Amino acid sequence: MEYEEIKKDSFIMYDKIFNFKFLPPGRGLWSMGTTITDYKKIFTSLNNCAFVSTKLENEYDVEDIIKPFLFLMDNAMLGVGIGFDTKASNSNIKIKNVLKDKSVNFVVEDSREGWVESVGALLKAYILGKEKINFDYTKVRPAGSPLKVFGGVSAGPAPLMDLHKSLEEILDKNIGKAMDSRLIVDIMNLIGRAVVAGNISMSVIK
Repeated sequence: MEYEEIKKDSFIMYDKIFNFKFLPPGRGLWSMGTTITDYKKIFTSLNNCAFVSTKLENEYDVEDIIKPFLFLMDNAMLGVGIGFDTKASNSNIKIKNVLKDKSVNFVVEDSREGWVESVGALLKAYILGKEKINFDYTKVRPAGSPLKVFGGVSAGPAPLMDLHKSLEEILDKNIGKAMDSRLIVDIMNLIGRAVVAGNISMSVIK
């Protein structure tokens, strides 16, 4: 496309936006030109919606198994509505009992990535039958602390603590069973609930 043609289209687009005949995604209007995109370089926040499939390329690769759940949590925490399927229910993934007589400590970092990594560690423990995880939330900012990048205030560690507890309860009930569509949906919805409780009000699981 030639420069003059691009210039012409840009003026048409500007006119339609200025006269409210067309608007970019609401998430884009909220985050474009802010520190979220210009400093943090988190361009996913420009999207209203996304989709992730749980279909596995390798059902023996734990990273492949947990990837859709972590994708959903990471993007939901950016305010993106996430859709998903339950194709992993066609696999032979079984939930294993964690070694409760052994444990490892996991310090949760005070960041979006830290919360997501903590859920990944918990899911791995039940898929691989590894040591029980003791989460340390001392680094997570207390409730009421300002969220400088996304705005609003922190809900503190309570939503994440509740998520970890709820995931452990539901996974304990499924020990020895194959991951079915019900379990996939339950895990996804528990993550979505925690994200909304953590003050990312635009998060929607579709």
